Amino acid sequence: MGTQEDKENEEKEIKKGKDKRKKLTEWRKKKRSRKKMKKMEEEEEEEEDDDNDNDDDYDDHDDDDDENRRK
Repeated sequence: MGTQEDKENEEKEIKKGKDKRKKLTEWRKKKRSRKKMKKMEEEEEEEEDDDNDNDDDYDDHDDDDDENRRK
């Protein structure tokens, strides 16, 4: 078998591995949440752009009606 020192070193190595896995898992979670936030922001911007486009079309339509009424 191993000495007490060998056992302690082995336990330290196991703990290091667990800590690395834990940190990596936390990093992945943060990365995923950042991706989700970025995606949500892009979708909101697209919706705002779509809303603005619709407003522009509506405004143009109003202008055409005004011109037709004047004639």
